[in-house]
Amino acid sequence: MHYVQPPEYALFDESSVVKTSGTRQYGHVPVGQSTVEVQRYPSNATYTINLLHNTIGVSHINVTQGPSNGFELLNFFAEALDETDILGNPILKDGDIVIMDNCGFHHACHVEPVPRNMLELNGVHLAFQPPYHPVYNTCEFCFNLLKSWLRKNSELAKHYTEMLFMTL
Repeated sequence: MHYVQPPEYALFDESSVVKTSGTRQYGHVPVGQSTVEVQRYPSNATYTINLLHNTIGVSHINVTQGPSNGFELLNFFAEALDETDILGNPILKDGDIVIMDNCGFHHACHVEPVPRNMLELNGVHLAFQPPYHPVYNTCEFCFNLLKSWLRKNSELAKHYTEMLFMTL
């Protein structure tokens, strides 16, 4: 059995941010105010936050317009493979393991082999977490903090959503 140090694991996940109009019939917002919601994998996403997280913290993040897809996934990993930390060390290095959830398009026959090959050419292995176990992915805690912040700062998020996420 192969044992790896915890920092060698990197968890990947994405979450969508939808800025909706105030005409929804349901939600947790005072009457008359516009809602901002964070959803997982909606087709009407305004922004998608892609996040790579390890035991040390957030390794790489990017924000894209619209819903996530295979092309954006490839762009994310291409950026992450070129990225270095503040000490000049690569974010993803030989021997690391990237763990993703089982989102449908991650397993698509034209998508899955490409990031797997891209990562393996750099010595990084790709693995998928067990089905129905999102609690094992620490990215969920980051997204939970994001949702809490959006709820607490609803007026700022309502008017400056694009600016907030483009500066991440």
